[in-house]
Parts: sequence; C-alpha cells; structure tokens
Amino acid sequence: MIDSGNRTVAEQKAQASGKELTQVSINGRQGLIIHDPGDTYACTLAFSTSYGEIMLARTLRDPAEKAGMDPCGGLQDTAKIIASALPKGV
Repeated sequence: MIDSGNRTVAEQKAQASGKELTQVSINGRQGLIIHDPGDTYACTLAFSTSYGEIMLARTLRDPAEKAGMDPCGGLQDTAKIIASALPKGV
C-alpha cells in the first residue's frame, strides 16, 4: 500500500510507542521504518515531503511469502524510486 498525508514523520515516530523504529534517509529525506514486533508479517516506511509524508506498507499474507521473507525488505529501494519521481520542493 502507498499512502500520503499531512502528518509528519516526527508525529509518526511519536505515535509509534512499543514499535521498533529505524531512522533512514530516502534520497536525503527524513525517513522511518516502523515495525511492530508482535506482527512479524507487516512493515511500514514513512518519508518526509513538503506537505507531510508518504507511507509505504507491506503485509505478507500468502503462506509462501511468509516463509523466510522480511516484510521490510525492499521498502527502502521502492521509497527511493518514488522519492526520485517527486517534483523539486515536494
């Protein structure tokens, strides 16, 4: 899932109590990987924009996907592609 909103990455971080947080840089933008240790099949990555944030979320549903696959794997690469397509100043 890809979503965007006017909430900031800092607000996202403040509301993520009890979750594992990893700060990342997405093409120079502040980013955050959010992983709930109680849900090993889901992961979210949020990165900053001029109006708030863009979020990418992955939930593994298929049993074949769940076998040894990291739900956070590849999200940074996907976010970098999306960020590179944003107009300057966004």
